[in-house]
Amino acid sequence: MPGLPDIVLREVATLPSSLPGGEPAGQYSEARPGELLIVIPALGSFLIRGGRSVDFSIDPAADRGIFTQVMNGSARAALIHQRGEYPLHAASLVPPGGVGAIAICGASGNGKSTLAAALSQRGWALVADDTTRISTATGPPLAWPSSGQIKLWGDACTLIGVAPATLRRVSAVMDKYYLPAPAHAGPVRLSAIFELQPGTAPGCRPVEGADRMGLLLRHACRPQFVKPMGGQRAQFDLVRRMAADCRLFGLGGAKALSVEELADSVAATVAILARERPV
Repeated sequence: MPGLPDIVLREVATLPSSLPGGEPAGQYSEARPGELLIVIPALGSFLIRGGRSVDFSIDPAADRGIFTQVMNGSARAALIHQRGEYPLHAASLVPPGGVGAIAICGASGNGKSTLAAALSQRGWALVADDTTRISTATGPPLAWPSSGQIKLWGDACTLIGVAPATLRRVSAVMDKYYLPAPAHAGPVRLSAIFELQPGTAPGCRPVEGADRMGLLLRHACRPQFVKPMGGQRAQFDLVRRMAADCRLFGLGGAKALSVEELADSVAATVAILARERPV
């Protein structure tokens, strides 16, 4: 399991179709404290327990690429929530010469993976693509490495000058590809988070006050899992610690500027931050 090396994965012939005493936890999912069950017709089932194990059953007709996406997406997010950690829906990278991770978050379709790929091409080391595991148990927020590749749609590949035909496809039914990227080894302090904000003026602006926790809560991966699994208090405490320690920015012009202009804006802001405190 990416970024969770101690997880036990077990393929089983069948799994139950429901969870006794469970509550709805979003489409195809139900949960109770410490457990979450995902049942997707014509794909498979996943039973995630205690932040330590995933039992899974694959439908014979399943697209293996999509199955892997659910395993590394929803199932992995459930594990992270169960561990009292935070699955930040963001790509994260370490800048050249940097000592901390910079996370890029935003609503789906706003281009966070494309921006991460552009920064990778400039020598930034990839920590995680799409979802970054964050822990605070031993001190400041840590971002855990989970990937040496970035998932990109075909048009995004073309945008950064990469031919999709040269890459491995995520699924036979998706125009999405794995772009290999130089990876960072080991957990690293999460220094700053940039939220892509289309429809706002170009530039990076600090996020202040109560908006800081709001930004972090907006970008939890699978937040609908938290309440039925009994993790609300742990999540609130973790987000509060992240908001107190990380520098948060809104990155305007996400749709108006080119990906290279957005990368310039992030790099310039990080360079300024590095003069104040190592980033």
